Amino acid sequence: MAFASVTSVAVARGGVRHCVPRAINAVCSSTFGGRSAVGSKNSNVLLPVIQAREWRRSLVSRALPMMAAGGVWASTDHTMNIVEAVMKANEAEGFTKLADADVSVIQGIGANADAALRSVGVSSVRKLAEWKYGKWAQAIVTLAELEKEGERPDGCALNMNKAIDKEYETKSLKEILDLPPSALQGLTPKSDEEFKKIKITTIEKLGNWKFLKIAQAIVEMAAVEETSATTPRKSK
Repeated sequence: MAFASVTSVAVARGGVRHCVPRAINAVCSSTFGGRSAVGSKNSNVLLPVIQAREWRRSLVSRALPMMAAGGVWASTDHTMNIVEAVMKANEAEGFTKLADADVSVIQGIGANADAALRSVGVSSVRKLAEWKYGKWAQAIVTLAELEKEGERPDGCALNMNKAIDKEYETKSLKEILDLPPSALQGLTPKSDEEFKKIKITTIEKLGNWKFLKIAQAIVEMAAVEETSATTPRKSK
């Protein structure tokens, strides 16, 4: 196999085809004492060596992290994936890109869920992760597990008056769990109708909604994802 063929290898990542001749050339340059292999007088000498399948795979594998449209980082060595969380067409995308993608990239969000979210201004994965009503519901779910009935101390200042409608302010956390989402300040009965279509009828169900958790996990990991092909690795 001629070296020209090797250098024209295109690797599909996330629906985008990246041509990697420069990256492979850079690998060869470092491997063969700084000599450039593509278009140089050394090409004929190197041809027999790089015809081996092992070399071709090695070159492409090492070139991927160096290649990129706009310097996007990629690797064939990593094994992590979230194929059961996102749509097939988005499986190869990084956390950073997914975080800013339309909320419909999350696997399982159908037309009803999409409509319910858009009715409250949520259109992207990041907006869902940061949606205050979802975060309030999650906090209530978590804290309700730590509540003891009838054990409120005298003079206790604990309240969530700025998050719950006035008529429900005196209720316990466990009682609030059973209220409709519209009990949260800012959501309306119309929101209840939209969320009822996807079986979210209470604050507890909203706080435990798996798509909310998936969105938050993606956004959290986006903050620690390496995205530049030229970013040096830090050793401990």
